[in-house]
Amino acid sequence: MPDFQEGGNLDVSQLNPSLLEADSNDPYTNFNWKNLPNWINSDGILFNTIEGLDKLGLTYFRRKLGIPVWAIGPIPWPTSNKQRAGNETGEETEKFIKFLE
Repeated sequence: MPDFQEGGNLDVSQLNPSLLEADSNDPYTNFNWKNLPNWINSDGILFNTIEGLDKLGLTYFRRKLGIPVWAIGPIPWPTSNKQRAGNETGEETEKFIKFLE
């Protein structure tokens, strides 16, 4: 990324599969395209990460956004949610996305 030289080079093989498969038909992708630009209007951002492990990335977002950025993780999913995560109906997913908006 031109404005994140300290992050080094990123190869396509290093991307999360969900990013590689994302397109305009994907609700999660559409949610992100709509909401990520609004981060700049936030009072701060919470990341599910550990400061010591992701200091470089957190520093980037602090510099780029000019707002407080906090590492609050790791926040694990409860076991019951992991088992259920793949079983959500489209209606439940839509309710969740509406809640996030």
